[in-house]
Amino acid sequence: MRLHTKRKGKRRMLCKNSKQPSLFQ
Repeated sequence: MRLHTKRKGKRRMLCKNSKQPSLFQ
């Protein structure tokens, strides 16, 4: 999950996987 997010936009992947998107926005 972490390695994949680094290549495909961290904010986009984290927002989808994370329960608190407001933290990355």
